[in-house]
Amino acid sequence: MNTITTEIPIANPGFELPFLGDNEFTVQDVPGWQIYDPSGLILIPFVSNYAVLNPATYSYPGQAPQGNNVGAIFLGLDPGSGEVALTQTLSSVLEANTTYNLQVKVGNAAPDEFTPFGFPGYRVELLAGDRVIGQDNNTQNPIEGSFGISTVKYTAAANDPNLGQPLQIRLFNILQGTGAEVGFDDVKLEATKTTIVNAGFEDPPLVKGGEVSYLVIPGWEIYDPSGVIDPNEGSGPAVFNPAPIFYPNGVSEGNNGGGLFNTKGPGSGILGITQKLPLTLEANTVYNLKFDVGNIAPSPDFSALAGFPGYTVQLMAGDRVIAQDYDTVSPPEGVFLPSSLTYSAAANDPNLGKQLELRVLNLSLAEGQEVSFDNFRLDITGLPKGLFNEAYYLQNNTDVAVAVSSGKFSSGFAHFGAFGLKEGRTSISPYFNEAAYLQTYSDVADAVSIGVFSSGLQHFIDFGYEEQRYSPMSAGQMGNAQDAYLQRYTDVAQAVAAGTFISGYDHYLQSGAAEGRIF
Repeated sequence: MNTITTEIPIANPGFELPFLGDNEFTVQDVPGWQIYDPSGLILIPFVSNYAVLNPATYSYPGQAPQGNNVGAIFLGLDPGSGEVALTQTLSSVLEANTTYNLQVKVGNAAPDEFTPFGFPGYRVELLAGDRVIGQDNNTQNPIEGSFGISTVKYTAAANDPNLGQPLQIRLFNILQGTGAEVGFDDVKLEATKTTIVNAGFEDPPLVKGGEVSYLVIPGWEIYDPSGVIDPNEGSGPAVFNPAPIFYPNGVSEGNNGGGLFNTKGPGSGILGITQKLPLTLEANTVYNLKFDVGNIAPSPDFSALAGFPGYTVQLMAGDRVIAQDYDTVSPPEGVFLPSSLTYSAAANDPNLGKQLELRVLNLSLAEGQEVSFDNFRLDITGLPKGLFNEAYYLQNNTDVAVAVSSGKFSSGFAHFGAFGLKEGRTSISPYFNEAAYLQTYSDVADAVSIGVFSSGLQHFIDFGYEEQRYSPMSAGQMGNAQDAYLQRYTDVAQAVAAGTFISGYDHYLQSGAAEGRIF
């Protein structure tokens, strides 16, 4: 919760380019990757070489762990002579409040007439600019003919000195032991962002009932357009750990809550807090913000707290409010109640690309001085590009079409994001067939039957797309349509191998159908 994980694009991550037959290899040619040779070891082909190879079964009895090919660095030199790396500078830069997880499969080729016995060792580095920010220095020791998994993790804080620097990956043969060759495959880099900082107001830690952090809420900025804040009167935002007299059951999550105090009375203006998120509004994406709203109970010493002044929580894209909860819940005294808001960004949304922001306000509409908040959670559901078809959804959900025409929803996609997916409405595209998907994947059908997913479509959106699953065009379609698609269109197969598309079905959804290709 409050994190989003994305896979950072890497060119030729599985070394599937170029296409090679069994036992074929390149000489000093690895598409998408450059050579890093600070010791000048790549001098004579076949003595020192970097390559893409489609390995023989005696080199790797299990073959490549992903696809057909592997990348390799062969150094037929004495241990300690130096080191060589394959390197790639990515289009992504280091971002704040983000954890990076780099995984690489590292192979130890079995010896043969060309590959001597032993493993020379490896190092995997993640860089920001020219600085190494994380590395795995030879912690894996795969047995002959097998691969191990190297992992490098790095978390960039809000004040990291390397923010904005381009990310780079280096895969080293360090030539520190006997043997000559190190293989690499299936390079993946994931970035997990914290979407809402201090979402539960647990920073700073406070003593129960005795401490308040007034006008300081880490991660949030003060919003006071009406000039309401007055330290002398106690008006302003705060973090508090409430005494039981104010919230008998405590806050809704953790120890602290966030409070917006206005002692000036109804109609005096609004005050609040705001936070710019490390996200921009993306097409074909549903944003569901959940949070808890509290009404602090008065006490004999604080009788002016009685009442509830009203609130609003807004989701913004740039300077425009795109969704809000305007005072929809009214908690009893001393209680928190859950609330939420949803926004669905269609492919033609005019706010695409604008930075998202949260704004939380005390409206001061009625008696009472304070509104409490806790436990903000932002769920983001991105649909694969080309999957949702507005006209098809409205055609197959006539009640939704009526609701859209009457202005209850701005579009069919808005309804789908707020209700349709949870309701199990799966007729969203002529290119997704619910029955065929469940028939193809019995594990998904079993999960749907016991309520893990509302539908096969929900599974596809949440997991199946990234797992390279696909929907046949109709139930009963024979054979593997996706494999047939890649065999039929070699340009698509090359694009999938290069990482441009996740799968053949992904290509078909994004452009293949429009191009008249057959799936």
